[in-house]
Amino acid sequence: MKRILLASFNSKSLKETKWVTFIFFKFLEILFEKFNQIFVFFSGPFGSGKTTFINFLIKHFGIKESARSPSFIILKIYQGKIKNSPLEILHFDFYRIKKNKNIFDFALKQKNGKKLILGEWGEKFEKTLKKSPKINIKIDYGLKKNERLFKIYLCF
Repeated sequence: MKRILLASFNSKSLKETKWVTFIFFKFLEILFEKFNQIFVFFSGPFGSGKTTFINFLIKHFGIKESARSPSFIILKIYQGKIKNSPLEILHFDFYRIKKNKNIFDFALKQKNGKKLILGEWGEKFEKTLKKSPKINIKIDYGLKKNERLFKIYLCF
């Protein structure tokens, strides 16, 4: 699989991370003009901010509730909007999933329309998706307490 680095940045605060999620949201708006489903996989160590990033991101799609990592339920579904059109947001946590065969079948066959699939610990499933655009966001700790290092890749 090829990966192109789209962005790399160092966030020194939660406020900066919120701003970055807004910019990423605007990028997703552009992608949704061409694609009906987009996969975003998050990787990084425990506590690095995967769920925090997702929580900030889904607010831009009109989701009122707070995202929590679906570690034990594996999948949480939210109903949002993208440019006044319905958007189904599927938030996966793949940490405990061992086999990747047909992992997305249930979620992707539920409804027609636009879907944003967010997967924590999803790096092991990127290769199973052949046609849809895939984005990988790698999050790592910075040097200070609230500092995070982000790298955003387009994968194909």
